[in-house]
Amino acid sequence: MKMEFHIHTPYSDGLNPIRYLNWYGRNRFLIITDHNTIRGSLEYKKYRPTIIAEEILCKRDDGRNVELIGLFINEEIPKGLHYMEVIDIIRAQGGLVVAPHPLDDARYGFGEDADRYVDIIEVFNAKIDNPIYNNRAQEIFKDSVKIVGSDAHYPLALNSTEIEIDEFDIDNPKDFLNKLKNAKFRVKYYSWPTRMLWRGWRIVRKILKNKK
Repeated sequence: MKMEFHIHTPYSDGLNPIRYLNWYGRNRFLIITDHNTIRGSLEYKKYRPTIIAEEILCKRDDGRNVELIGLFINEEIPKGLHYMEVIDIIRAQGGLVVAPHPLDDARYGFGEDADRYVDIIEVFNAKIDNPIYNNRAQEIFKDSVKIVGSDAHYPLALNSTEIEIDEFDIDNPKDFLNKLKNAKFRVKYYSWPTRMLWRGWRIVRKILKNKK
């Protein structure tokens, strides 16, 4: 089956309407990972099967902000907690922990020791500006369970990555983890127009936010 991981909706800072994702997801399995909320996942699940997920902003011991993704969770996890508390909450819910864009400090990467704490490492993120972060992640975490993510906040960014994975039980995290070990990945970076569009939207969003 085809799967796409790391997608954002208007429930956080994305521009992918749920109804559009319903159409787009007619021939692939989508995993919504909105920032600090599971509402996007829950809404999408009304239309198609999915794994409930959330990308959570948390803190390391030195106060640095980092992000972790919880898969197979059923309750929303608040932002701002210590990373170990977030990991404990995810696992208490029976979920799996993912480190997205782990080496990109500008985007709250967890760091080179991510594999000590998480179940899955995102070794390719299509949104990353500097390919060195993805290249290093693939080298450093070569022995970890890996995943790739589109990090798609708007429709043009979708289909940047594709995961070919054997059918798995969507209610069984262990089955998903085992099948992911043998998955095949297709990846590409955002095109120049796609990247410029996203940067433009970020500027507009900041202006609108400052006017409030």
